[in-house]
Order: sequence, then structure tokens, then C-alpha cells
Amino acid sequence: SVYSVEVQEPAAKFSGTDKIVGGIVAILLAAVVATSAAAMLEVHQIVVYVAGAVGILNVPLVAEAQYRIGKQIGLRAASQ
Repeated sequence: SVYSVEVQEPAAKFSGTDKIVGGIVAILLAAVVATSAAAMLEVHQIVVYVAGAVGILNVPLVAEAQYRIGKQIGLRAASQ
């Protein structure tokens, strides 16, 4: 039927700049995890635990969103 047709974009090929940006994002996300964990170990307060947990739990979501944005050819073409 007409409703079962899926539109698929061609696979994105990441350029050197895309890979550099992805590496910087990965480093920043690792820094978020490290600083959140260090703060949770150093300061024993519930506010720090909650903030650290929120920071750590957001890392996979941010990484996945960055990857999805990087795959969209239209956005990549508009930014160049």
C-alpha cells in the first residue's frame, strides 16, 4: 500500500571535519562523566548526586543526537 513506502536517505559519508567535531564532542562528553563522577565522590550532598546523575544520564542522549544530526545530509550541506 501507499502507507508502507519508506523514504531512505543515502548513507552519509563523514568528512574529516565531521570526524574532528565528533571527536571533540566525545572528549567533552567524557569530561562531563569524569567531572560528575569526581564531584559525586568528593562532595557528599544530595544536590551533587542529583546533578551528577543528570549529567551522566544525559551523555548517551547527547551523543546519539549529535550522531543523528551529523548523518543528515541537508544540515551538513547548509552548514558548509
